[in-house]
Amino acid sequence: MICKTITIVGGGSSGWLAAAHLTNRFRKHNIVLIDKEESTPIGVGEGTLLNFNAFLISCGFNTNEWYDQIDATLKAGILYPGWGSKNNSVWHPFSYDFKFDEWSKDQSQDFKNTVLKKYKSGVIDKQIETDKLEHYAFHVDCMKLVEFIKTKVEGRPNFKFINSSVNKIIKDESGYIKKIILNNEQEIESDLFIDCTGFASLLNNNQKKLILKDRLLCDTAIASQIQYNDVEKELNPYTVSEAIDCGWVWTIPTKKRMGSGIVFNRSITDKDKALDKLNKYWNGRLTTTRVIDWTPYHYKKIWHENVIHVGLSAGFIEPLESTGLALAIEGIALAGHFIETINIQESSKNLYNEIMQNYMETAIDFVNMHYVNNTRDEEFWKIANNELKISNRQKDFIKFLNNTNISLDRSTAYNSVFTYNFFNNYNWFCWLIQLGYPVRSRDEL
Repeated sequence: MICKTITIVGGGSSGWLAAAHLTNRFRKHNIVLIDKEESTPIGVGEGTLLNFNAFLISCGFNTNEWYDQIDATLKAGILYPGWGSKNNSVWHPFSYDFKFDEWSKDQSQDFKNTVLKKYKSGVIDKQIETDKLEHYAFHVDCMKLVEFIKTKVEGRPNFKFINSSVNKIIKDESGYIKKIILNNEQEIESDLFIDCTGFASLLNNNQKKLILKDRLLCDTAIASQIQYNDVEKELNPYTVSEAIDCGWVWTIPTKKRMGSGIVFNRSITDKDKALDKLNKYWNGRLTTTRVIDWTPYHYKKIWHENVIHVGLSAGFIEPLESTGLALAIEGIALAGHFIETINIQESSKNLYNEIMQNYMETAIDFVNMHYVNNTRDEEFWKIANNELKISNRQKDFIKFLNNTNISLDRSTAYNSVFTYNFFNNYNWFCWLIQLGYPVRSRDEL
């Protein structure tokens, strides 16, 4: 398969990020982005992981250029009040002091202040270490991110934007897309298509989805925007994901307003009741709300024939831990790596799928782990605790905590797996310890 022309179908964050990266990386390729006449992006994912800034650099944008334009703020980590038990609070930062072993010898020490960086400075004192920005991710306004990218990309000579819906998809006998016909009657031929059409997955070639209901419980979110009452008090350098009786509520502070929403299971909690809970949580401060329904899933073949699925089109876990935008970014960057070869072999697609599967599966395991081993007595949390399937990876990490032959500070047991994953050994240990799993003292290490 020779790749010289690339067509992105679907706007929103994933589509425009793909356009930005590919037009900057491949100056001799012809790249087209097609979006329907009235774009309807989800526009929820506003928390990023550490890959965000490096990816924007690969798109040709430096931090000073976009930071103010998209109302960005710094994110030192995520605070999780109410997880594990109603009185518990988990702090998940982006950096650690790597003193798990030392703490294990005297567990009367406060774990957050002993091991976890930025808890006191970030959460208690709300301080930002501007000389260590590599330890921060960002909160961003995704709508403004898209608008920023548009202004930068539409002038690039190898890029074309077409504002029209897809009317028909023409495939050859092998299942490869030959061309797509638009509502405006244009016919678009391309070597490679990137599907950024969200849950619709318009270019899907009759693939079966891997449904994740046995491992993930949440399937609905109601999102809103909250205006600041007190910016100094409410604009925190971290995300809040607070557990409540029927699920959890996120709070993401961007420069000019907060993004918030409630995440739950619609078969356990009626949407109207969930909306009422969110409105009470914010004391009536909700603005326009939007309901997002999904079934947690992903495709086994994210790159199939001459179509690569990116973002929600490839799969969706849930909003927890900000994996949505991060997975889209990795999918785009990895696609660029293989496109560079021009002549794409079947082995390239297989390797791409293997790597993206690893990102997906390890993220699913990590998110699943947040819900189990809880002592909450509400229906949602009981079901999460008793019915969600626990992975072998999670069982192994629990065993590591009690294996005194393994240093928690220098553990390499899963390093090969974590080559393609957002959450390494320290992320797992950080969470498991704060959820109350027992840890044996490393006295002899």
